[in-house]
Amino acid sequence: LVIDKQTLLDDIQSLRERLNLVNALNEEEINEWKRLLDQSKDDSISFYREELTNAIRDIKRDYSKQAKKFQDELEYQIEGQLRMVENQLKQMPGVSETSIHEMEKNRLQQMEETKLRTTMEDYDKEQIRLNDLTKILSDKRRLLRDEEGKLHEMERKIREKQFHERTIVERLKTEYDDLRGRFEHMAHELRFSIEDELRIYSRLLDELMKKSSTTTTSSIHTNQSGLNSTTIRSSSIEDHSTPSIFQHLHTSTSGLFDLAGTHSGWSQMPNLSISAENLFRTNETEIQETFDGESMIRSSSYSTLN
Repeated sequence: LVIDKQTLLDDIQSLRERLNLVNALNEEEINEWKRLLDQSKDDSISFYREELTNAIRDIKRDYSKQAKKFQDELEYQIEGQLRMVENQLKQMPGVSETSIHEMEKNRLQQMEETKLRTTMEDYDKEQIRLNDLTKILSDKRRLLRDEEGKLHEMERKIREKQFHERTIVERLKTEYDDLRGRFEHMAHELRFSIEDELRIYSRLLDELMKKSSTTTTSSIHTNQSGLNSTTIRSSSIEDHSTPSIFQHLHTSTSGLFDLAGTHSGWSQMPNLSISAENLFRTNETEIQETFDGESMIRSSSYSTLN
């Protein structure tokens, strides 16, 4: 019983330690995933915001450079054409002021058209580049959505794992409570069964002692004038009958233990029967020694009388 109790206590302690370890590991893993999730969200948002800011800054810088370059080239071309026209006008003697004014107007109009055409071309180029950057930004957003989907999937798996672990913990707790209840029930039944067996032993020993005392007294009064051989023979018969009585008592007790074990469902508790048999053998030895001592005293008394 003590060994079984210690085994159950060890199992309970092991289950408690295992539950504490599992809870600690789960808590640490959950905190790590939460930290990674927050860090990933912050890093992704900061990264794409910084990339978009850099792209806009690069676009503005490149546009300014290209515009300045085109403006310088256009001014250089206009100045060259203007010098050529002035030289041509100087070489033509019959050109009037009105013609010069018209030519100047046409020249300015051509310059504006050229400038407008150049601006439109620059606008088209920048529009194409903007479309490319928009496509890149869309791809980045799609990647961000994919990462968020992965994070949500990881969160779902973590929740499922937590639910599974909670189910295991609840099942282990239920098994622990069931084992504890069974252990307490077995201890309760065992205590009452041992008390019943001890009461049975007490009554049997009382009856045996009464019977032994009655037999001894009747033998003394009957054989006071008899021979020593008769006394020795009666003592021998009495001594031989005592083990038979103890053998019968031992057989009855074993049957009682078998019946109790079958009724209570203690088929896996051999220590109870062994302990009871050891107790019975100890009591049997003491009683046998007592009867042997009485027989020796009685034999000596009869020898003295004779």
